[in-house]
Amino acid sequence: KIALLGFVLTAGLVALALPLAASARARVSREGACVGHTRGGLFSPAVPTAQAMSTATLFFDGGASPNPGPGGAGALLVLPSGETLWEGSVFVGKNATNNEAEYTGLVVGLNRAKELGVRFLTVTGDSELVIKQMKGQYQVKAPNLLPLHQRAKMLAGSMKCTFVHVLRALNKRADALATAGKELGPSALGAGASVIVGASASAGASAGASAGASAGASVSVSASAGAGNAVTLFFDGGASPNPGPGGAGALL
Repeated sequence: KIALLGFVLTAGLVALALPLAASARARVSREGACVGHTRGGLFSPAVPTAQAMSTATLFFDGGASPNPGPGGAGALLVLPSGETLWEGSVFVGKNATNNEAEYTGLVVGLNRAKELGVRFLTVTGDSELVIKQMKGQYQVKAPNLLPLHQRAKMLAGSMKCTFVHVLRALNKRADALATAGKELGPSALGAGASVIVGASASAGASAGASAGASAGASVSVSASAGAGNAVTLFFDGGASPNPGPGGAGALL
């Protein structure tokens, strides 16, 4: 009888333990799947999350050869991870100055950072004049730079910006983009026309969520005085997901 009673008690305990073990295994399985999904998203996100894009570094550059002469500008946004979020090149105009080209690169980069929702931005450039003017250490006296400076200040005011002057050797990618912009040459729109090109795939996907009227870069560039009927075309578009809901915008 004692042996039989022991067998019954053991069987009862096993019967109680099995559902608890199954429940524990199910919970561990669910939690494991969730953790795995989260880690996968952190290691290789298809599109940078809004939180990941809240902090970035802007590199910009521009130049004209001769000065004044055909000019180009370039800019790129880099995430703290080192991933390039966006980059672009601009043909500034046939009669641009070095400083006009520098400011154009800054304005284009600031505009894109704002569109992508960047909140904390380190702005890096090798133009001591532009950086110190943006920091308020130098006055802006040249009439041709005032509109660009005002536009840059307005865009910078929409986020927390820190301006840093660096040597040209630390700004090579922006310099290459500026050279590419100059090599674009005048578009079919006429002298002084500027065209933004070279948006990376990741930037296009990120901008797709806000495509539409805001998709076009609202930058005003006056590259050559007295250009007559010269105009600037800005265009952009995106879909999120790709393919998926899409929008496009343009302005002259």
